[in-house]
Amino acid sequence: MRNRHKRSRHDQAGAPPAPRTGMSRTPIHLRRSLALFVILLATMLLLWRLVLLKPMLALSRDIVEVSFSLLPSAGSAELITMDSNGDWIVRASLLFPAREATRQASMGEVGVRTSRKMLQCFSLCFPIFWALALAAWPGRRVWPVLGMGTLLLTITSQLSLVLFLAYWINNFYVVASTPWGTFWMKLAGNCTMDVIPYAAPLLLIIWLDRGLRSLVFGESKPQIPPGPGS
Repeated sequence: MRNRHKRSRHDQAGAPPAPRTGMSRTPIHLRRSLALFVILLATMLLLWRLVLLKPMLALSRDIVEVSFSLLPSAGSAELITMDSNGDWIVRASLLFPAREATRQASMGEVGVRTSRKMLQCFSLCFPIFWALALAAWPGRRVWPVLGMGTLLLTITSQLSLVLFLAYWINNFYVVASTPWGTFWMKLAGNCTMDVIPYAAPLLLIIWLDRGLRSLVFGESKPQIPPGPGS
């Protein structure tokens, strides 16, 4: 009996630990999540368009104003004004020298107009990300993913907007004076407008959500450590 008892204790010691029930994750049902994503995306887009877009643009305007005011050539004057349509007029003449074509055109307004439709693209990533995060939510921890993702998207979207405005202003005023500088600024401007608002939410949700990451890239099986007798 004593040997049998010792043997059973030895088997228990060499056996792999049982998985904790608290650490198990609810699997993602792909079809259900896709259907839920479509419904949530329509809801989040409506919320963003009717409620959140105006304060988001106001916050972006303040951030861009502060960013441009850090330039050595910036003074104390207001750098961005807004017309009745919601378009921004960046007074780039206070920051950069005008190009020859801009001087010959004798533009009536001293500034570069950026339409509201272009500006709202930089906050479009938020409703897309929220819909993606909530679509994979049932039975899972969503608030850490939503909080961290929203914070990272805020930083990314504001940096993208500053880069795009620099590229947009460079068409009329001299921001980049070398051909290579103009090339990289044009590339950055196109990416910030056409790629980042749509790719960033998808990449972020895959990076932050372990279940989606396992679904996309496959989950590696945990290795069982060898027993004492092997």
